Amino acid sequence: MATTSPIARLAALLATSNAEPEITAERLVPSTLYDLDYRVVIVAAAFQMHAVADRFSPRPRIQNTRLKLLQFVAMRPWLLPTIRHWSANRGDSLRLIDGEEGLRKGFMTDTMHDKVMQFIAASGALRREEVYVVPGIKPDVLQGLRSVAESNSLFRSEIAALSEMLSITVTNDMLEGW
Repeated sequence: MATTSPIARLAALLATSNAEPEITAERLVPSTLYDLDYRVVIVAAAFQMHAVADRFSPRPRIQNTRLKLLQFVAMRPWLLPTIRHWSANRGDSLRLIDGEEGLRKGFMTDTMHDKVMQFIAASGALRREEVYVVPGIKPDVLQGLRSVAESNSLFRSEIAALSEMLSITVTNDMLEGW
């Protein structure tokens, strides 16, 4: 029976070779949270899935802070229960748990997202318009990135988290603080 998983094929190949792993502590691999390509794809997927046109704008748009929260949670899908609890108790600030306050502080202080947005804006894919993010002069770039990710089954857990976020109410009060 053929092994279909790329990781399993690689493991089998390495097991039959004379390869020896070498670990260099001085050169640890940086976290994917700081990988520009990864972050751009996550922002592209979040924008494509959550930006909407409304009566005030014929173009799809999303609040910058909402996009920041979405990409933060997409990269950390284990935060979804905290988001659900935060949403369910959004009217009762006395019932907030430390995780929810920490979540808000975490995504609000995510300066990497701000740098990624500057890069995406410079590329022309998105641009900021007051408190919103809207398509730039090259909006097809985002759809292309998302299509490549989906056709190659990449970032499944991140896309699933973004899909789940569609059913969770996040109010402006939640985004702006309490």
